[in-house]
Amino acid sequence: MGLKTFSAASLSKDLVFSKLKTRNSKLETSSKLPHCYTRYHERCRRAPLELAVVAGFMLALLAFLSYFLFFVQFALTRNFPWMNLLLFAVAAGLLWVGIRRAFRSPALYRGKIFGPILAVLSVLIFGFFAFAIFVAGRQMPASAAAPHVGAKAPDFTLTDSANKPVSLAALLATPLHGAAPRGVLLVFYRGYW
Repeated sequence: MGLKTFSAASLSKDLVFSKLKTRNSKLETSSKLPHCYTRYHERCRRAPLELAVVAGFMLALLAFLSYFLFFVQFALTRNFPWMNLLLFAVAAGLLWVGIRRAFRSPALYRGKIFGPILAVLSVLIFGFFAFAIFVAGRQMPASAAAPHVGAKAPDFTLTDSANKPVSLAALLATPLHGAAPRGVLLVFYRGYW
C-alpha cells in the first residue's frame, strides 16, 4: 500500500478542473433546452438599451421645456434661444451616436427600432419648438391704426424710468443746445424691466 502525497498546488488544480467539468456538463445538458431557458446562451442575455439614444431624447425634451419654464425669464436667452438651440444640437449628437451604435452592433445594443422612434420624436419636438419661436412668435397681428414708417407719431404721455410723466410734445418743444430738436428717437423695449 503506497501512500500518495499531495501538494497544495496539485489539490487546487484538481479542484479547479473538477469545477470546470461540472460546469461543462451543465452547459451540455442545458444546450438541449430551448435558447430562452438557458442563461449561458448569448441570445438570452438582453443587450442594454443604448443610453445615448435615451439621453438624446431626454435632452431634446429638456431643451423644449426649459425655454418656456426657465429661459424665457432672461432677456439674453428669451430674445434668441441660443441655449436651447445648443441643447438641441447636443441632443442630436447623442441621438446620432446612439443610432449608429445600435445599427453597427445590434448584439451589444438594443435600439434598432426604439432608437429611430425616439429620434423622430426628438425631430418633431425640435420642429415644433422652431415653429413656435421663429415663425409663430414673430407674427404680429395687423394694426390699421398704427403709424406707418415716416408718418408723424401721435402725441402721448408716458412715465420714464424715474416715474416722471414725459410727453412727445414736451420732448419736441424742449430746446437742446439752444435750438428745438428736429425729431425724437423712440425706443420700445421688448420684455420686462
